[in-house]
Amino acid sequence: MKIIAYLKSTMRLATALFLSFFALAVILGLGTAGYYYWQKTQAKEYETAKNWTSDLNSILQFSLDARTKMVDGRLHMIVTTDSLPPYMKYQLIAARQDESKGFFLNFVDKDGFKIFSKSIPLSSMSRIVDSTGKAVGLSFEADEYMNVATYASFSKLDVQWNLNTELPAAEAQTETSSEAGPDHCAPNLTKAERLKRLSTYGKLRQTGDGAYAVGYRTVTFFTYDNSLLSCQ
Repeated sequence: MKIIAYLKSTMRLATALFLSFFALAVILGLGTAGYYYWQKTQAKEYETAKNWTSDLNSILQFSLDARTKMVDGRLHMIVTTDSLPPYMKYQLIAARQDESKGFFLNFVDKDGFKIFSKSIPLSSMSRIVDSTGKAVGLSFEADEYMNVATYASFSKLDVQWNLNTELPAAEAQTETSSEAGPDHCAPNLTKAERLKRLSTYGKLRQTGDGAYAVGYRTVTFFTYDNSLLSCQ
């Protein structure tokens, strides 16, 4: 009888412990679910894209714009420049061997403390071209994990860079002496006319299949029909 009573007592204790742990698990589960629901609700307002602009014209000859938003715990970012200065062609070439060349985007809080920094190698940026195929800027796109609280503390964008803004001496002379030449990137030109206009800036060089250059100015044609591929 004592053994049976002992077993019954042990069973009651085990059942009580199981129910206690089960209840605790349910409470924790509901609390966690509630927290993530609250966090997702708070994050909803940050799903709208926000624009950040850094005016670098006085030094780099362009403005840099960043558009950011948060979606499902990830920061999405699109970065663009509004022009492509002549020196940038040489920096893009140099960046193929030197990945340190590029930009550093620093998002700081209202007190000026750095909250988040994003390195953008120049070699990872793409050219933006207009309707005539002329390169008019650069772009970069990325996304990565970030919590909402970090993103919510962004107040300002500061930009740093590792670029040489000087043209090579020979190209600087070409730029000065032929600044007002004909526009070889104008629309609706034949291949012959484009090359004729391009050659007015200096010695014309063929740099590849369908590709020609004078200094930093370039034009590239599709080889199958000689239509324009790109121009800058």
